[in-house]
Amino acid sequence: MADVADIVCSSLEAMTGLRLEVAKVASAGGEFKALRPVGVGDAPTFSVSLSHNLIWAEAMFLPDTFSGSLIRRMGERILPETAVWTKVVEEGHRDGVETSIRINNQKVSTEQLPSDTWRQIEIECRLKLPRATTPNVLEESLRRAAGLCLSLVLSGLDIENIDEPEAGLPEGAMTKVLVNRFERNPVNRYRCIRHHGHVCWVCDFAFETKYGDLGAEFIEVHHVVPVSQIPSGYVVNPITEMVPLCSNCHSMIHRHDPPIRPEALRDLISLPEKGH
Repeated sequence: MADVADIVCSSLEAMTGLRLEVAKVASAGGEFKALRPVGVGDAPTFSVSLSHNLIWAEAMFLPDTFSGSLIRRMGERILPETAVWTKVVEEGHRDGVETSIRINNQKVSTEQLPSDTWRQIEIECRLKLPRATTPNVLEESLRRAAGLCLSLVLSGLDIENIDEPEAGLPEGAMTKVLVNRFERNPVNRYRCIRHHGHVCWVCDFAFETKYGDLGAEFIEVHHVVPVSQIPSGYVVNPITEMVPLCSNCHSMIHRHDPPIRPEALRDLISLPEKGH
């Protein structure tokens, strides 16, 4: 049977589109399994530790040694867009995940983040376990806690710059790059799939139903807001403005310029109307 850390790692890889690996890290006098991003650039790396006891499933952000520049950049990126962290924490709270954040040794809320230079940061996400905790419940609880912690950290890293398309590209190519970046952004992907699940929003197809384990947790995501309506500095709402799609529906949507609305494609194949 696969180790719980390996299962959580595989699930979050599928949901974020990031490459992750399981590592052992030492923290607070103990050794824990942790998730580490692979190939996120030349920035200092970090881990999200996984632990549990009889009461809690917990995940904690662990920056590597000499990661001061990483923490400073997190602050510089998050402070102009504190609403993103607030939304992520609120979504986690609805899932039962409690979040504790300490910046520069002070406990803070996402609505009142310190404006001075961030030198130290602690993020801990935990979810209370039921009395009778099965392996499946533990895996899901750790996935929720680690997914939230990872989302908060990645929101402060420029994994995919979605603000501006690449210079020098013709208009059509520029808009495609911009939309692709919304869809590839690991935090956007995670939040979209966490809310909507791994079933195609248009045709209700689930890859796991057709392909078994090979198709488990596989899905594509689509950004539905027309590019012409995207202002400078736009911050996407992955829950209301992105949907999971199977490969067929995603291809059909992009056969038209501008892309077909998901609800219009669903109507085309005679399925009942539904909201985002």
